[in-house]
Amino acid sequence: MSDKPAERIESVGETETSFVSSLSPKLTASLMFGVIGLLGVCHALNYYIKKSEIKLFGGDYFYRFFDLNMEQNIPAWYASVLWFMVFLFSLLNYLLERRQKIKKRHTWVWLFFAVLFLVASADEVATIHEHVGSLLQDLVVPTFRAQIATYFVRNGFSPESFVVHFSTSKSPWVLFYAPFLIGAGGFCWIFLWRRFSNNRNLRNLMLIAAGCYLVAESFDFIQGMRSPPISLFPQPLGLDWPTFLDLTVMIEELLEDCGTVFIIWALFQHFCAGFGRYTPGGSAGEEKAVL
Repeated sequence: MSDKPAERIESVGETETSFVSSLSPKLTASLMFGVIGLLGVCHALNYYIKKSEIKLFGGDYFYRFFDLNMEQNIPAWYASVLWFMVFLFSLLNYLLERRQKIKKRHTWVWLFFAVLFLVASADEVATIHEHVGSLLQDLVVPTFRAQIATYFVRNGFSPESFVVHFSTSKSPWVLFYAPFLIGAGGFCWIFLWRRFSNNRNLRNLMLIAAGCYLVAESFDFIQGMRSPPISLFPQPLGLDWPTFLDLTVMIEELLEDCGTVFIIWALFQHFCAGFGRYTPGGSAGEEKAVL
């Protein structure tokens, strides 16, 4: 009986493995970083044009195309694409681990991670979290405002203090999502940290990604508090509040995109390495640790 079908399957498998192995996650990430830098330059030029009141054809309709502080434009679309890529690579890593002969524990977490970023991708376009956050503020803040303010005043804080400001109707919506974001993000980050236990480079990428997101969310938190004493922050820098706000928005959005690219880089590289160990027969090469 001829072995040609088996040889053909093996040849196709070797071709796929060779193709995936030839991919460069680092080059892909570099191109993504280049686009992020270009978006930052476009936003800075956009702000300069508006600040200088330079009139262009199309007026405000043209400005909003590259404004990082607005939704449903090119930067928002790009952020949505990046998050969707995290979803895809998470799904690919899940499918790859399911087909490997040596099974790993907690493979389902890949799906949980994928769903998180799929929702984030849709949210970036539909602005779900902003609308839900505003609704939560209207429902929750009036109920607890007096109790929170009374508690802090009794413990020595002035009514105008930084802490009491959190209990006003202008409280940043980030507070409402903090428990879920910290819980889900920490859970997935620990999972990936353990998955990458044999690769220090991937762990470093995850550390950088986490740092980018933490700094970005800190700026997002500050932007939600536009009354004193937060409005005093720009004074030492010699900036007015609108300029300071625009600067923090630019830093926040670009850091979020950079953090996402670092995650894509890590997941892409992990997938390429895993695919290289995977053979057409459905088995996998030896691995140093089964997590």
